Amino acid sequence: DEAREVIARQSQRLALALDDVRQLGRLVGPGNGSRVDEVDVVALLRACGLQVSGDCAQLTVATDGAQLQDVIERTLREAPARPRASIDADEKEAATHFTLEPVGGGFGVQLLRAVLERAGAQVSLLQGTQGRRVAARFPRQG
Repeated sequence: DEAREVIARQSQRLALALDDVRQLGRLVGPGNGSRVDEVDVVALLRACGLQVSGDCAQLTVATDGAQLQDVIERTLREAPARPRASIDADEKEAATHFTLEPVGGGFGVQLLRAVLERAGAQVSLLQGTQGRRVAARFPRQG
């Protein structure tokens, strides 16, 4: 009985891992068929229960809003502590910077990276004193 439980549990983990790989393949593959909406990232982060700090009141990106929300919620579940988000405008670079920290080392952060890159951001996963963080730079349009 114990061996059956172990096999069932490991089979479930393997199925989840395969789903993760399929989802990432859809995100980074050509012609992924995702919807493209104008998504207010600040509102979406707040809808996920995060407080957002920084000097930028709004960040709008063209991406699949439902998909972005799904990967943010997954990233939050995998985080070692409640993450903090910040969005700051950089006038010199004509860009907006988005940071989410701390994040875990699970697959959610890789999915988040893929979704943000698909939305036009340059994304880095960094290790700092507070743990891992996602740092994204969105060039300003127009």
